[in-house]
Amino acid sequence: MFEQVIAANPGLVAVLAHAGMPDYQGALELAKRYEHVYLDTTMVGTPFMQRTMPLPADWATRLVDVADRIVLGTDFPQIPYAYAVQLRAIHEWAAADQRLGAGFLRAVLHDTPARLLGIDQPGTPG
Repeated sequence: MFEQVIAANPGLVAVLAHAGMPDYQGALELAKRYEHVYLDTTMVGTPFMQRTMPLPADWATRLVDVADRIVLGTDFPQIPYAYAVQLRAIHEWAAADQRLGAGFLRAVLHDTPARLLGIDQPGTPG
């Protein structure tokens, strides 16, 4: 049903909370098919959620094709762990696949959210 909405409205921007948890693969497929679908990282890959809804072992590799559409999500301060725990999980994904790395971290933590929010990037006319 959700895909029908996206397909009928190609300009609609959608951010899937928790990377579509527990259907991580389904959410990734939507992001691959529709250029305006993003996944947020809230709780994803943290030890708190790994106990009940673990990520696939090859999660970092699966992110490569949609790396520019992953955005930091935290739900801070309404999370059951320290803020840095989410950042650590994202860092681990970046380190797990050489195609991600520092560029992925910058995109997730700054560039992609800034683009979504329409915040001017450094060095661009405002």
